[in-house]
Amino acid sequence: MAIIYSYPTVTPSADDLVLGTDVNGDGKPTKNFTIQSIVDIVQGGATGLGAVLAISSDALAQPATNFTNVQGTGTFTAGTFTDGTMSISGGVGTGFTAFTSTAITGTLQTAAQPNITSLGALTALVIDGAISGTNVITSTTLAGASNTNIASTLAIKTYVDSNPSGAESLAATLAVGNTTGGTDIAVSAADDITFTDTSKIIMGSGSDATVEHDGSDFKITNTKGDIELTNSAAAGSIKLTTSATATKVELNGVAGVELDFNSTKKFEVLTGGAKTTGDFEATGSGTFVNLLNSGTYQDSSGDVGTSGQLLSSTGTGTNWVTEAPLYTWIIEADSGTGSPYTVQSGDTIDFVGVGSISTAWDNASKELRISSSNPDGSGAANQVTFWSDADTISGATGFTFAGGATGKVAIGGELEVGGVLTDGTFTGSSGTYTGYVSITSAAFVGPLTGNASTATALATAGTIQLDAGSGATQGVGSNAVTYTDGGDITLTTTLADTTVTAKALTNLPTPTSSAIAASDTILAAMAKLQGQITSTTGLAYEGTWDARNSAEGGSSDGGNPDLTQASTKVNGHFYIVSTAGNAEPNGGGGTQLSPWAVGDWCIYVANGSATDEWQKLDQSNEVLGSGAANKIAKWTATNTLGTGLISDDGTTVTIGTNGNLTVQGDTILGDDAAADTITLNGPTTFVSTGIFNVGIGLGGATYGSAGQVLTSGGGAGVANTWTTPTVGVVTSITGSTGITVAGTAAVPTVAITYSGIGNAIHAASTSTPVATDEIWFNDITGGSTHEIKNCTISQLPLDNYTSWTLAGDSGSSQAITSGNTATIAGGTGIVTAASATDTLTVNIRYDDSDNSGTIKNFIEAATTETPASGDFLIFGDQAGGSAINSVKKATIANIVDLGNETLAQVLANGNDTGGTKIEVNVNDAGGGGIDLIDDAKIRFSTNGHMHIYGTGTENRIYNNGSPLRISTASGSVVISKDLPPSAEKMAEFTTDGSVDLYYDGSKKFETTNTGTTTTGISQVNGSGLNINSNAVDTLITLNRTTGIWSIDNDSSYHLNFKATSLGTTNLTLKSTGEVVIPDYGSGNNTGTEAYNLAVDSSGNVIETPSSGGGSGGGTAKGGQFSKVYTTGSIGASAIAFTITRATGAAMAFDVMFTGGGTGSGTSTCKKYTVVKKYGLTDASIYYNKIIDTGPALGGSGTADYNIVFDVSGSAGDAIECNITPVGVASQEIGITIDLGFGKQDAVVVMN
Repeated sequence: MAIIYSYPTVTPSADDLVLGTDVNGDGKPTKNFTIQSIVDIVQGGATGLGAVLAISSDALAQPATNFTNVQGTGTFTAGTFTDGTMSISGGVGTGFTAFTSTAITGTLQTAAQPNITSLGALTALVIDGAISGTNVITSTTLAGASNTNIASTLAIKTYVDSNPSGAESLAATLAVGNTTGGTDIAVSAADDITFTDTSKIIMGSGSDATVEHDGSDFKITNTKGDIELTNSAAAGSIKLTTSATATKVELNGVAGVELDFNSTKKFEVLTGGAKTTGDFEATGSGTFVNLLNSGTYQDSSGDVGTSGQLLSSTGTGTNWVTEAPLYTWIIEADSGTGSPYTVQSGDTIDFVGVGSISTAWDNASKELRISSSNPDGSGAANQVTFWSDADTISGATGFTFAGGATGKVAIGGELEVGGVLTDGTFTGSSGTYTGYVSITSAAFVGPLTGNASTATALATAGTIQLDAGSGATQGVGSNAVTYTDGGDITLTTTLADTTVTAKALTNLPTPTSSAIAASDTILAAMAKLQGQITSTTGLAYEGTWDARNSAEGGSSDGGNPDLTQASTKVNGHFYIVSTAGNAEPNGGGGTQLSPWAVGDWCIYVANGSATDEWQKLDQSNEVLGSGAANKIAKWTATNTLGTGLISDDGTTVTIGTNGNLTVQGDTILGDDAAADTITLNGPTTFVSTGIFNVGIGLGGATYGSAGQVLTSGGGAGVANTWTTPTVGVVTSITGSTGITVAGTAAVPTVAITYSGIGNAIHAASTSTPVATDEIWFNDITGGSTHEIKNCTISQLPLDNYTSWTLAGDSGSSQAITSGNTATIAGGTGIVTAASATDTLTVNIRYDDSDNSGTIKNFIEAATTETPASGDFLIFGDQAGGSAINSVKKATIANIVDLGNETLAQVLANGNDTGGTKIEVNVNDAGGGGIDLIDDAKIRFSTNGHMHIYGTGTENRIYNNGSPLRISTASGSVVISKDLPPSAEKMAEFTTDGSVDLYYDGSKKFETTNTGTTTTGISQVNGSGLNINSNAVDTLITLNRTTGIWSIDNDSSYHLNFKATSLGTTNLTLKSTGEVVIPDYGSGNNTGTEAYNLAVDSSGNVIETPSSGGGSGGGTAKGGQFSKVYTTGSIGASAIAFTITRATGAAMAFDVMFTGGGTGSGTSTCKKYTVVKKYGLTDASIYYNKIIDTGPALGGSGTADYNIVFDVSGSAGDAIECNITPVGVASQEIGITIDLGFGKQDAVVVMN
């Protein structure tokens, strides 16, 4: 097809034809369309006569001629209407010499209108033909455009085409109209909307709100109603930031409001209130409800005070003042330096375990736990000790060690050596074994050959070793020695220290004062030593003592012998415990000494003016433990040996299962690198570098030879091998037929030979080709790309065919044989021309051959049809520049739509508004607006200081210039979770009013005209809380539903605490140091006091005992309880008080008994320390009498009482105190219980 732009350009008339495609016809045939029919589609149908003709133009073949006047209201239909001069045919009038009408409703059409000089005011003008004249603009620049000139369609089209693709700039478009008309503006990806400095987004019909950047600041201004910032995302937040990562304010509909300083959170709204991290400064007064501060408070000077100081008002601010200590108390001990010691406020008391006593603090239960690790057991002199059970050491009666020079070991029973038992008697010529007669036995194991005079070796070698045993039979052990002959052998024996030190002095003789001789046994020496000690110190050993009480199977509660009997109470007499137990030699009224361990001494001491009684010498600290054969011992506690992981059977040292051998520092395995062999069983992992100073052997001493490499065997179970790699250098390459080699041997050039007699083709053998043979050829693609390809001989463009077929879309196919001529003749709309250069040119016919219409151009030759908007037109695409122009098609609707441009096309021409505002209307669905896709921005200011955009996961307002301002002339600024009416507020800023912050829709913080109000708990984390008030007014108000507490300062700088709706002052801390409680003494706060408050010489407020009775029992986690208890008859025991702690049952308390309530005849005092754990027996109770005055000195001198603590009830969680009066009945005893604090409540019942 020829190039369209080469055709001449003329002005078309209404009956001119346009070539198009009928898309609704079968096969979509090509047809002709008149210009008028296309105009009719563009116009959407004419009115007047055009509308009548559009209904029907059929006159039913009836002529109508010579009309002088045609009038009527009906329908006039004619094929042609003429008066001889003018003619109207097919809706077209011609030959008019004059035309006068007051209302032309149809189409006025003529080739020229020289007689029409003016038309007046036309409501519509349809022109189907060409327009000419001095006021018709035909230039492409539309020069001379005015309201009185008309532009031709070609001028308009050319002008539109010259402004790329007919597009207009945004400024030009807005100048025509700046209202969106209900259509949203959509911004494409990576496109932005930029506002220069002082350009604004104006919202509201009355310009109620603006968004702008003036070059310095970003401003959001509202003059009507509220400002609402809403994020409807379920877990989204609204963030105000100073950079991409530094958040200043974050508002979350669920998590609350956060305020940051330099990217660090300083304030947040919580479920129960608000929390401040860092310093909190209030410059006015306010109300705090449940104020929680994990940091410190600052006074007006910024000082946080020291420990124990109080924050006091100065009248113009606050200041830290020193608090008077509330009390001091005294701690005493039976011995030691510095006793008694006055404990001041802030002092620390350490509970340190000594010896077998250990202490532990349980922070969860707030308990101090004291425990002892005393072993049990007994024995006799010279007995070898052994473990009779896991925690008891006993003496072996049939196994003794005399010590001394002989070191005799006596075994009363059988001796097992190497698995053979002997009772000590051997049969021989004299009945005993002497080593030089003979041995006679009926039960020898193994062969016995020869005799003592001739045998030089045993038939089978054996091992001799003394087995020390373990547990109860542990004794002397030795190394293992192989015995093969009658020669001497040496056994190196060892005796564990614990074997000796744990032995009891059973059968210790009566002490004497004789000197100890070297031949004495240990028992005899100990008896002589004891006698010497007794004669020197007054101590006399009276024998062993069974320390069990009656409940434990003993003969009495005083043990056996019963040490409560007067006959045993001799100064200096002592007993050594042989059986552990809880007997009390001082009875129930004396010092309680139980429990007793084997080896403890019980000594009676006459203490002058003090109480004479039995005392205890603790001898229970020993090395304990047990082990297993061949196991190396380890310390399992500070004084206990146990079994370790390492065993040694004399041949192999083994670390137990899952044990690891960790050597800190360098390690050498084997002391002879050449001879020692180290075998690793199992896979071995090197977690660090392996360094091999010598060769590596594979499957034995296979080290390979020099230059060999280590090669995998191909599997985990296949050994690697040493192999010699294949290496070498190519020394030469030789060319052959058709191949040449050039260059160096290292980098040769190998190429096909193209020239000379020996080139690749000439060197090949000669043969006659056939059609199916293949040849190479150079395929040139695009004039520059060369590629070698192959083809058959028959595929070459040679005259090697018989005939070829010439076929068309219709008609019979013709066979063209070699030498025949194929003629290509022109057809409808097609013209062909042959030239002398053997070229046949086929063109589309653009011109008719003559005026007869016989041979028509390609458009006229097409079938005439009324086009539809979806039918196609062909056009010449003017690519411009060096690009190739081409023929393309377009629908009629696309041609018509050339005058309609998208916003993208408009913006491509120019995106400046040109001084015209953009107005956005609400469309019918109520959703009008400007839509920006992810990361598309609305920018403000010339330099783009301010951006508004969304990322797809969050929405942002970004300002990189001066301060970001959001202002409103009235109403409020609201930041909410969703849109109204269901909006859930996160923050609200009210004009001339408060700033409110919310947590999950509930208001937690607001500013008021006097300060701030926080609903819920206010938490301050940091260096403190500053409350500054220059007014003599309320500083802090604490609200509850049942009343109000307030703290204020008055003109005298006093700090006043008030209650009941800010009424009467209940407590005043004066600046002069006094504490005033004005409400007391008025009759409203009277009762029986337990303690009085007093001021000591240092100004400290202390507690002093009251003159009245105690407070009685109660329920508490700890504390002090007191009451006066009256005893019953002499010797009648009764319960004075019980303490029950249902959960845990653990309790520790001091209890003081103060007699004398009935006079000096009953003036006695005692103090006990008691602890109890869970248990159903009295063994769960441990108590010690700390101090006792003894019987009263007044009256008969016999008044006293005994104290016993027992388990109460059957639940194991209660303790009771029983008091038995001695000498005097009905004694009045004041009881004070100081109960240690515990997590669980305790119920104290005082009778």
